[in-house]
Amino acid sequence: MKQRLGGLLAITLGAVLITTGISNSDAGGVGGVSPTCGAAVLGVAVICPTGVLNIAEITTPTPVAGDPTPPPGGWTVTITSTCLDPATALPVNQVVHVPNNGNVDSDPVFVYTNESSSTKCEYTYTETAVAGFTIAYTPASPFTIPFSGSPANSGQKLSITNSFVHTPPSSSVPATSPAPSSSGGNLANTGPHAKIGTSLYFGIALVLLGAVMLFGGRRRRTGSRV
Repeated sequence: MKQRLGGLLAITLGAVLITTGISNSDAGGVGGVSPTCGAAVLGVAVICPTGVLNIAEITTPTPVAGDPTPPPGGWTVTITSTCLDPATALPVNQVVHVPNNGNVDSDPVFVYTNESSSTKCEYTYTETAVAGFTIAYTPASPFTIPFSGSPANSGQKLSITNSFVHTPPSSSVPATSPAPSSSGGNLANTGPHAKIGTSLYFGIALVLLGAVMLFGGRRRRTGSRV
């Protein structure tokens, strides 16, 4: 009887120890392997610290008429990583829309690749190119997230500068037609021509009239003598 009672006590104690070990073990997995952040182990969610990525966009110089135009719906930035996304349990592939000269936080992402916090996640970010702008990233990809000891305070600031070359409008004076010359030679070749032509015609007419009158009068005088 005592032997049976001892066996039951040993089985009960062993089951308690196994359950406690699975729930509280730092490894949390079989064979001491630390589970991947975002993946549940035996139905138990893996608890890993998270942080946010704050993306700030700067457009320089300020565009004016004739310059390249920032996208009206904001700049499109894509964040990727082989680490799992806390919201989807799939590799991170977040799309963030950042207002012109504004900043936006990403959704929370994991700081480390596994629960033991031995390796940090690496992230990359790219902005959809817009014609006329040159893109500069600070910091460059890939990057990691500094861990402050609290998920609420952990994060990484990202800066994207979109620059362009401003071309000022042309200041050249349009060519104009030359003004008419006011020299005396030009005047002699315009109005006086008409006046000289009219005087010439009148003069010829008067000469002819005078000739007719002269020769007509002479013929009358000659006839009267005969």
